[in-house]
Amino acid sequence: MTGRFHCIAWVGFALSLALVAAGFLIGPRVPVQMQSSYCVGNVDLPGPFGFGLNCDGPLFMTLAREPQALLARDCSRQTRPGLIVMAAVLHAPLQRFADPNRPLARFPANYFTRDPAHIAEAFRVDFPAYVAYITLNFAFLFGVFACLLAVLRPLQRIDAPTLLIVFALGVLLIANDVTKAFLWAPHTQVLNILGPMVAIDCARRVRDGALERTRFALGVGALLGLGMTVYGVFAIVVAAVGAAALLSIAHRRTLRVTRRTLLNLVILVALTALPSMLWYRYVVHKTGQFYNIEFTVMRQVVWMKDSWRIGAGHFALEWLSKLGNLLKYCAPQAVPALGIAVVTGLFAIESRGVAAALRRAAVNARMSLLVCVAVAGFFACVGLINERLAFAMVPGLIVMAGSTALGLASAVSRRRRWILALSCFGVAVAAAVYAIVKRGPYA
Repeated sequence: MTGRFHCIAWVGFALSLALVAAGFLIGPRVPVQMQSSYCVGNVDLPGPFGFGLNCDGPLFMTLAREPQALLARDCSRQTRPGLIVMAAVLHAPLQRFADPNRPLARFPANYFTRDPAHIAEAFRVDFPAYVAYITLNFAFLFGVFACLLAVLRPLQRIDAPTLLIVFALGVLLIANDVTKAFLWAPHTQVLNILGPMVAIDCARRVRDGALERTRFALGVGALLGLGMTVYGVFAIVVAAVGAAALLSIAHRRTLRVTRRTLLNLVILVALTALPSMLWYRYVVHKTGQFYNIEFTVMRQVVWMKDSWRIGAGHFALEWLSKLGNLLKYCAPQAVPALGIAVVTGLFAIESRGVAAALRRAAVNARMSLLVCVAVAGFFACVGLINERLAFAMVPGLIVMAGSTALGLASAVSRRRRWILALSCFGVAVAAAVYAIVKRGPYA
């Protein structure tokens, strides 16, 4: 039955992802006169379909075709080679189906344009590379759902209402502002959904003692090492795992558990850092320098040093201001999760066994809250604050609300469980429709 349950869940998720993705291709596009200001170029496809291609897309696609350009002087993507290398691997077989006579764009390693025509043209001349990136985006979203199923597995009753609640949570994770702007664009932003979900899953496992096994540390450390070469958001996984390890040690309180957990945590952190360190040494060896646009131009992270030089009080106020803006941007995007929480709360008021239901959901709720705090602290320290980064807190809120709903569902009658499930599904459908039909975000 469990296998059948998960099979149905995966089929439902795949169908919903296809519908949402198609809806994004039909939904409102950037007004022509505003393409440059939004840093996108509209790409028109046959029929009613089309999308806005982010202005970072041309360079992403060029680098997938010519990954050696990552070593070029002042390459703006030099610090994050992982996604480009994966796209390059996929690009090789896709290239065979492309027109060999098509003109190829030759963008400099630090190329950036707001010209909509140039942006849209990159899609046509580098279509195999575009397909490679979009394939990865869809794979990342399937990874999101895999993490969701793993996190919710202890709460699943294996019945139709439970399946519907899980399905609703999956819809909320794929129908949002991040996927609307970046699902159909070569970019790293979809990882702002995958990273927090991986963090919640890993933190939950570590809280249950997974870090006592060296095999877990080796496997997760290797995956996080690859992730850190793709996008910095995976640093929150390390933070969440470290905090969960301390909770696990406090829960078990034995010298053997403490020693093995801390040793494996060191192994995991070392493996996480190793690929990025090796890449840095390789680039310096080949070129004599390493270009980090995030530090040198955007002043990410290092803004704290600049601010601290002015004074500790100035630094504290600036950090709190960034945190406040992050929470402000997160709030409207968290409305669907709040909707699930409100529906669950209304059912809890009139239900028995609420305390037991909350205890069942407590571990997931605590680990999700832990990840939300890690995300907020991480991006406040990074210093780059915008809506798409703030969304990284929302998956944790969705898991918190969804875990509580599933815990409550196991404590009510089947009839009330169906009503709860349909209510959660209604919230998800409404959120998906709104995400598709509203104007923006475009980048």
